[in-house]
Amino acid sequence: MNVVTSINCLDSSGITGTQADLTVFQQMNVYGTTAVTMLTAQNTIGFGGNHPILADFVEQQLETIFRDMDIKVIKIGMLYREDIIETVVNFLKSKDCTIVLDPVIKTESGLPVLKWKEVEAIRQNLLPMASVVTVN
Repeated sequence: MNVVTSINCLDSSGITGTQADLTVFQQMNVYGTTAVTMLTAQNTIGFGGNHPILADFVEQQLETIFRDMDIKVIKIGMLYREDIIETVVNFLKSKDCTIVLDPVIKTESGLPVLKWKEVEAIRQNLLPMASVVTVN
């Protein structure tokens, strides 16, 4: 079975982030793994708050998954901070995977999630690595 990794937030409502990615992966009949970048408190009405994961722990999650599984595709969503973006970029440089970039820049209600420097880091470093880019 093909294995896909979602690098994304963990959404307490299950509507977005890694939970939504895992649902899609299951529907596509691929095995889904995750590296969580941020915990969010949200529901169907709105956003309550967030707690970012340390970049070192994001890297540890990725290293652990890749050590055990033959990852073919990486789907990237919410990265949130520049140090997390840098960690993901550096990790993926040595990997031979298809990268699907689905960056979260604003919430559905239009609230900005990323600052300009994070948007630029994604544009300059992750965009050239991506095979597919979606507009979120």
